[in-house]
Amino acid sequence: MILQRFQEQPSASTFTIPSIQRILSYWMQGTWVDPYSGRNSPAHITNDINPEVGADFCRDAVDFMMQLESHTYDGILIDPPYSSRQVLEKYRGFRPCHPLTRIYDEACRILVPGGKIISFGWNSNGAGSKRGCVKKAIYLIAHGSQHNDTIVTVEEMVQTRIPLDTPTPQSVEEG
Repeated sequence: MILQRFQEQPSASTFTIPSIQRILSYWMQGTWVDPYSGRNSPAHITNDINPEVGADFCRDAVDFMMQLESHTYDGILIDPPYSSRQVLEKYRGFRPCHPLTRIYDEACRILVPGGKIISFGWNSNGAGSKRGCVKKAIYLIAHGSQHNDTIVTVEEMVQTRIPLDTPTPQSVEEG
């Protein structure tokens, strides 16, 4: 696993930070989705609940993800507001963000095997092994002084979940 640290000035626009641009150019191949896109997302399919952003779609992040076809996309960027204060600043007048568990569930559903999830925040939890993901890299972007680091977590989908309605070999033999 890669563990690397960079020193950069903070920016409200995550994807304009030079070290993050380099990280994304290394990992992003194929078709990518961003449910919290903001104005500068490098993803091919973008969504943001704020209509002023100019994303491809303007929906709630979970509702947007639920409309996407299963096992179709090569990667997903997950860069939601990191705190309640950021939710208020970024989404004034809009419905608050969902817990990330629902976003990660949908992300793992839409990814092809081997697909990547790149998460941004103040922790490195990511989607996790219970969803079939393995951490490939963690990057710390230190912003100095009184600013929290931005933690970038890269995970790979190594095992897709079997839908509950899919018969298992045992249930087929019994039937």
